[in-house]
Amino acid sequence: MLTAKTLQDRQMLTEMGNGEMFLRVYGDKARYCYQMKRWLYWDGRRWKVDFSGKLEQWGREIVKGLYSIAAEVEDTGL
Repeated sequence: MLTAKTLQDRQMLTEMGNGEMFLRVYGDKARYCYQMKRWLYWDGRRWKVDFSGKLEQWGREIVKGLYSIAAEVEDTGL
């Protein structure tokens, strides 16, 4: 879950941190298949190839969540 405390961890303020945040939130629902070179998502019964852009939408939700949480973080003069 995205929280202000998570953002205070400076390691999360990088592209790698963004990826780790995605994994924390959607890691049980998203997989990348190297053989197919495609992203898959869990639909509740099976893994499906993401032709609809669902994972891109999830990535956007992470970014939106980070912006809203960033507004809550106290400015420490970074």
